[in-house]
Amino acid sequence: MPESKGKEGKAKGKGKGKDGKDGKGKDGKDGKDDGKPYLVVDPDAGAGVELTATCWGMHVDEVEDEPGQPHLQAGCTITAIDGTSLLGLEDEDAVVATFGEKFKHGAIIEVDPATFDTLELPPDATHWPVSFQEDLDMLASKFALDCSISKLGLELAGPSVAMEPAKLELRQLLEFYANGQSAEQQKQRKVDQEAIQMAIRQNQERLRREAEEYAAWQAYVQQMQDTYTAYAIAAHQAMQQQMMQVAMQQQAMQQHAMAMQHQQQTMAMPQAAPQHAMQQQAWQQPCAPYAQQPQSMYGANAQAMFQMPAEWVLYYDQQGQPYYYNERTGESAWSLAPGTNFRQGGHAACGGCGCGGCGMPYGQQQPMWGQPGYGHPWG
Repeated sequence: MPESKGKEGKAKGKGKGKDGKDGKGKDGKDGKDDGKPYLVVDPDAGAGVELTATCWGMHVDEVEDEPGQPHLQAGCTITAIDGTSLLGLEDEDAVVATFGEKFKHGAIIEVDPATFDTLELPPDATHWPVSFQEDLDMLASKFALDCSISKLGLELAGPSVAMEPAKLELRQLLEFYANGQSAEQQKQRKVDQEAIQMAIRQNQERLRREAEEYAAWQAYVQQMQDTYTAYAIAAHQAMQQQMMQVAMQQQAMQQHAMAMQHQQQTMAMPQAAPQHAMQQQAWQQPCAPYAQQPQSMYGANAQAMFQMPAEWVLYYDQQGQPYYYNERTGESAWSLAPGTNFRQGGHAACGGCGCGGCGMPYGQQQPMWGQPGYGHPWG
């Protein structure tokens, strides 16, 4: 079985056929045989396909829209062209040369469609050494297959002619790694497993350090916040205390200023003020008993009633008996109705002398008994 060199020697099938001809047959026909797959080659656009030479023929990697290939699709393999087989040739270069010689418009081709299969992997395949992947890639290149490991197992994709021989060698490879590994391979597997475990431990240690650093950073931030809060509270309290001291100083200064102002006013008063106050007090003393008598007769509000302007005036006769005189009507009465407004007039002893007790101008005599209106009954 020829050994594949991988997907090398890509040859894009564009252009004309051999000797620069347009790809038609000898008789000018397009060479198509009804019911069989054929190539479409445009004189300007070419075949519009990307091909890779393998041990099984020309693998189709991509098919363009122009000019279009109705019998080809990505993943299939051209195993023969114009009656010439591409299998069993010396190498990929021979495959390319043979295909190029027969390449033309309408050339009859044999196409092997892409097939898919899956091989089951042992449970411990994930712990196999890295050499397993290298051997797997080598076999995939040899048989021109696409191999990938998934949850389903070892998935294969490629031409159907390559599937059975490829699966045979792949099963041998799996059996070798499952049961028949050499001592060197087992040692390598152990080394790989230890390296994996060490990587896991290193990652855990890194995560632990990061967690500790993050916790330390959070503690530092909290400490800074607490310090700032304490400083702000202390500064606020100090400011309040300072404001209270300033307020107390201002209050003391105001009190001192008021005391100084009062002292200056006291010193500026004339010396005759005390003597004048003593004389005024002496003038009011003779009338004091009479001024206090209405309070005992009419209650505590009599003083306020005397100070209000009224038509009735209170006087006293020679014997000291009180009577009331109406200055507007000239009437007189021994008593007034409760609540009647009146004012203090005087008494006969002063005779309207102007001492302040009678409330009349100096020299004016108060009404006496026998004057008009005197003795009229109230009302």
